[in-house]
Amino acid sequence: MREPKLLETRQVLITDIETKDRLRPVSDTAVQSLIASFHELGVMMEEIQLRKVAHQSGQLVMMDGSHRLAMAIELGWTHIEAKIWDCLDDHATLFEVDGNLAKAELSPLELATFFAKRKVLYEKLHPETKAGMAGANAR
Repeated sequence: MREPKLLETRQVLITDIETKDRLRPVSDTAVQSLIASFHELGVMMEEIQLRKVAHQSGQLVMMDGSHRLAMAIELGWTHIEAKIWDCLDDHATLFEVDGNLAKAELSPLELATFFAKRKVLYEKLHPETKAGMAGANAR
């Protein structure tokens, strides 16, 4: 299976980023918190993570950083710093899931949903880790 590959880190035109089909909506409270942090520190702490989709004419699709992107839009930026990856659909979803699990304040329902999604994707990418597979493989 092909592993994710970092292609480049660069400034990306905000209007070139596709953000549909996110697992979680953007929270205005979180965006306002990021804006306050930006005004205090003068920097955005981390780049957003995008996927370059070859079969969609190189479309740049959001994997992680929707709140940072919303902050940039609200601040009137035209470009944002991004890491651009080449990866499969399942890896792209894992970027989003893990980004939310690591950074976001999630409700118990959101946590359960993200952990369940992560388990399904992980077992799809690593079928040998499914329950019962070790014994079956050993036989």
